[in-house]
Amino acid sequence: MNSRPYINDYATRSFRDLADQDYIAARICYRNELDQQFLWNSLQTVEKYLKGILLYNGKSAKGINHDVVKGLEMVRAIKDIQFDLPDDVIAFLQYLNDYGANRYLIHPTHLRDNALLQLDKTVWYIRRYCY
Repeated sequence: MNSRPYINDYATRSFRDLADQDYIAARICYRNELDQQFLWNSLQTVEKYLKGILLYNGKSAKGINHDVVKGLEMVRAIKDIQFDLPDDVIAFLQYLNDYGANRYLIHPTHLRDNALLQLDKTVWYIRRYCY
């Protein structure tokens, strides 16, 4: 039995579709000046897209947790796809890695002036691999 269609369906429902919802939630949070919630939802968006890409390509997504930089490295290791991102998108991923998971306010945080634009650009470059 070929399990690939079931895994792809799972990746779509559990990662890509939920990442789309997290993205919408992040945009709402930004517009309502809910900075920490924006960062958390942005991190969740990227994390789920990256995990979905891994599953669509037959790779395990275990061990990423909330580390989107690690997730990016795992996606870039897939030989069948060329996953190139602009430098500012990579810098935004590092920013999300540093500040997005700070939902318990363990350390000071800040919201970049262009955070919404950077999230939109990041989603534009990553989501297109979610198939």
